[in-house]
Amino acid sequence: MLFCRPFSFCFCVKMNNKIFTYFEIAAKLSHARDDERTFLIGAVAIRGDGTMISSINMPSKIPNRIAHAEYRLHKKLDYGAVVYVARMKLQDMNFGMARPCINCQKVLISRKVSKVYYTISPFEWGMWNPKTGVDTYYSKR
Repeated sequence: MLFCRPFSFCFCVKMNNKIFTYFEIAAKLSHARDDERTFLIGAVAIRGDGTMISSINMPSKIPNRIAHAEYRLHKKLDYGAVVYVARMKLQDMNFGMARPCINCQKVLISRKVSKVYYTISPFEWGMWNPKTGVDTYYSKR
């Protein structure tokens, strides 16, 4: 099992088009800069007022939360925002695991984000609920 938090698992016939659209936008943003990043992560959020905001991860030689796309996005968020995070794997440019780290989760909770959707693989995605700490996993297989 990937995570030690409580979870549920859902099989879906078809990936939710709205969620997948935001994942695609985040993935395209992750390619916006040609630099020394070892992985590509893009984050898109829809604020409570309907405004779309975005961010990408920065290159970093050492692990550093301020380089994470979710952390860079958090100052622009407001109450009830929904965040979409996509990771593109460099070897095959498919979706990979993009679940926010514990430090990014803390800042998202502090901004009172309502949901965080993240890619797991080309066929799976997850939704983390900051209020309960519960992950729900979805699959289109």
